[in-house]
Order: sequence, then C-alpha cells, then structure tokens
Amino acid sequence: MCQLNPKLIVVEATGGYEEALVLSLFEAGMPVALVSPQRVRQYAKARGLLAKTDKLDAQNSAEYGKNIQPRLFVAKNEEGRRLSAIMGRRRQLADMQKAEKKPPAHGIFGNASFNSNGDRPFRFRDAQDHERA
Repeated sequence: MCQLNPKLIVVEATGGYEEALVLSLFEAGMPVALVSPQRVRQYAKARGLLAKTDKLDAQNSAEYGKNIQPRLFVAKNEEGRRLSAIMGRRRQLADMQKAEKKPPAHGIFGNASFNSNGDRPFRFRDAQDHERA
C-alpha cells in the first residue's frame, strides 16, 4: 500500500471492526481518516447517488475524502485508549441505569392484575367481569 503513495485513505466506522485496520495504517505512516458512514451516505445522496453497491461506495468514499478532506486519524496512547474504553463503559452503565429506573409501559404483566391473595395474575375483560369477581 505504501508503494501506491495515497494522499488519503478513507475508512468508514463500522462499530469497532475497523479499529485494527485504521491503527495498522496509522502505524505504517499512511494518511488515514476514520469517517461516519452516515455522513458519507448523506454526501452520496447530495450528489444524487441513490444506488448502493461496493464499487459505488468506494468511489463515493474517495470523492468524499477528496472534496470534504476529513481530519486525519491520530492514535491515542495506551492510557488514552484505556480511558476511552472506561468512558464508553460508563456511558453504557448510565444508559442501563436510566432504562431500569423507567417504569414499564404496562407493568411487568401487561394489563394483568393479581387476585386478593396476590399469588397469580388474571385479567379483567370488562367492568362486568370485574364486578363478578
């Protein structure tokens, strides 16, 4: 790849699958930019490209890199990577905590109610069934 002497290598972020590639390119001294796939897709739509094939994606990514000139990737040191991982995990835990505090839309058993013993759920079909119980 170094023999080709690229001006910029554009890599779309894919949820972590791209990390080894981007880091390897960076360590080899290659100019690499990690970009948002949504932005590249919006760029394609703005150019009137609605079809989506691997060849068109590659051409569009190249045009995106040439015209938009995204920021070059700069690797974090080991401490920075560890800190990013910790912060990411903290965000996940905070999101989980929020979700757990939020009451379910219809309670645990949907619209079910418990009988007077509190031991088994049953459902009322309408007001008359409720009065009979």
